[in-house]
Amino acid sequence: MSVKKALAVGALVTFAVAFVGAAPSFVQYQEWFNNYSAIGEQTMAIKRAGNSNGTALFNQYLIATLANGTVELRRINAEAWQELEAIETDSQPCRESVYQLFEFYTMFAQLDLQDCASDASRSLTPFTTDNFFRYANFVSRELSRITHHAVEALATYNKILEADNVDQRLENDYYDFNWMFNTYQGVLNGELGRFSDEHPIVQELEDCVEETVYLHQSDMFYLISYMEYYCGVVESKKQ
Repeated sequence: MSVKKALAVGALVTFAVAFVGAAPSFVQYQEWFNNYSAIGEQTMAIKRAGNSNGTALFNQYLIATLANGTVELRRINAEAWQELEAIETDSQPCRESVYQLFEFYTMFAQLDLQDCASDASRSLTPFTTDNFFRYANFVSRELSRITHHAVEALATYNKILEADNVDQRLENDYYDFNWMFNTYQGVLNGELGRFSDEHPIVQELEDCVEETVYLHQSDMFYLISYMEYYCGVVESKKQ
């Protein structure tokens, strides 16, 4: 073998080794996509945990509002019943009619409080199951999809003759996904900020419970006044 031919063969072998040893750029992109997906899933896990905790605390506040309303209604009932029992009348039928009204008003107050809970429950369904999860699920799907972006690009272009197109596709996909992921983090943070004691659901429930308590208090005051003035009062044991 001549010196020229030997040098040529040597150069060819050296080039082949270098070519085989250097990983194509799409391998590096795939590694970036995989890392992005892993870090992104960790971020989304934190977001989902924050949403679950926020939902739990928000519901606890609503339950406490309903519980306080229940306690108030029971207190009003107990005090009103005690006052009614203390009143003596010379008309037992009148007393029985008042007691019957007492049961009706108590039932109405209970139904009103249940309506408050039902309205809050209907409002909570989209509040706790819709927006946040719609955005979060979209991001999670994209995080899963980017793990095979390199394969998608290679399936679209000839990796030997169109290597530049493959690289350009992967570069665009990487920056597009980065923009999408960061944008949706802002959206998700906004969704996590929806848990507030000034939220319309809270305000509406508080107003509903307050009105129910006020109306029941008025009903009981009316019953006591009715028995005192229209049932032939003899005297009150409280005097």
